[in-house]
Amino acid sequence: MRTITIIFLILISLIVNGQTVLNGNTTGGQVTIDALGNVVTSGYFSASKNTLVNRYYVGTKGHFQTISSAINWLTDSMTAPSELILDGGDFTIVDSIGIELPYELSFRGFSFNTTTIKSGTGLEDKPMFNIRSDVSFERFTIDGTGLAGWGNETLENAFNITKAGLYCEFRNMDIDNAYRGINLVSGSAFFQHNTVFSNCIKGVEVNTTGVPAIDIEVTNFEDCRVGIDLVDATTMDMFITTVNFVNGTTHTTDTCIKYDVTKVTWNDITTIQGNNWNRVGLFQAGFDFTNSANANVIFISNAGYEDKNPHAKINVINNLTTTTVTTTTNYYKVNYTNTSSYTCKFTVGNNRLTYQSANTRDLKIWVSGNVQVNQNSRTVDIAVVKNAGCGTSPVLVNNACLYSPMSCRLPSQNVPYPFSIVAYIPDITLNDYIEIWVTKFK
Repeated sequence: MRTITIIFLILISLIVNGQTVLNGNTTGGQVTIDALGNVVTSGYFSASKNTLVNRYYVGTKGHFQTISSAINWLTDSMTAPSELILDGGDFTIVDSIGIELPYELSFRGFSFNTTTIKSGTGLEDKPMFNIRSDVSFERFTIDGTGLAGWGNETLENAFNITKAGLYCEFRNMDIDNAYRGINLVSGSAFFQHNTVFSNCIKGVEVNTTGVPAIDIEVTNFEDCRVGIDLVDATTMDMFITTVNFVNGTTHTTDTCIKYDVTKVTWNDITTIQGNNWNRVGLFQAGFDFTNSANANVIFISNAGYEDKNPHAKINVINNLTTTTVTTTTNYYKVNYTNTSSYTCKFTVGNNRLTYQSANTRDLKIWVSGNVQVNQNSRTVDIAVVKNAGCGTSPVLVNNACLYSPMSCRLPSQNVPYPFSIVAYIPDITLNDYIEIWVTKFK
């Protein structure tokens, strides 16, 4: 006997009777599923305003067909952090979209290769987005070429962050042809990762009297007049790393990072490290490492530009200034007249180097030159001294802040004899100072 097994496929038509606003129209949604829970056919699924779910789609088959209608609905009906997903294709912005929501929004496209937000007629002299609540943007392209000439005027920015106290993210994006890609005009923070800014007047601008923070990593600034423009900020935190700056070959004044030393002050975290530059235009403008204003900025390992670790040099040529030594057991500060000097995070004055940074470091110092005395058969000891003997007076030969003393035998008076010292000084910190001291032995 043969057994025949018959499997019945049961189709259940499930009508979702809730209503939602879809592109300005009120409509019901319908989904058809089988007994195993698999979707067989579907129209667009419309969530009820009274049964909010946290993920919404924008596109021809989505909950909403335009970005503005989705944001308007969320503004009125959002009850929890939510995610807005854009389908592939083009979305045209014809008026600024303000995002001011009661909860955090995740705003992402299908991918930056397939989802594009374009400028359109009506967006003249306006930004695309005004952000006034926490938003995470991801996986789409901003294209300012949809409206001819958009991005040339100062208000035509891709994103304005206008409210203080926010945290925003920009990841896996392309931003092309905007006046400013991201315009931070409030005391807020943003994180930016894997983003390409191209053909912008300014990729990022910070211009606020508030307390902002920016973290820019794995990003390209390509053919922008200014990559990152730091116009105004108070006690700002900044971290810029693994960024490629490709200045336009026809714009030799393009600047990677621009900074106004008279208006921007730093907080505890300020790092510019591990970035690349195509050596067109300027890598930086405004930073001055010869004084205390930028002494705490970590500025290292940027290809094509000098590291700004603390270092300094003093040149003394044909010095005629004398130092008098009266007691053989005491050290005396050496007097000399500088010929020239170069400093980074040190200052030079009163025959001393003064450390300007609050970042504690160990110091290596080389001193070489010639010394002469006005008597025959003398021995002098030359040493590096920190903080004038660390408050101990007089500075004796066993002083704890005296480093690498070297004895130099001078057989004849008024004849210069060479000397050289290498000293290692641990744990120097803000306002520590280094000098050359000397004593004599008969």
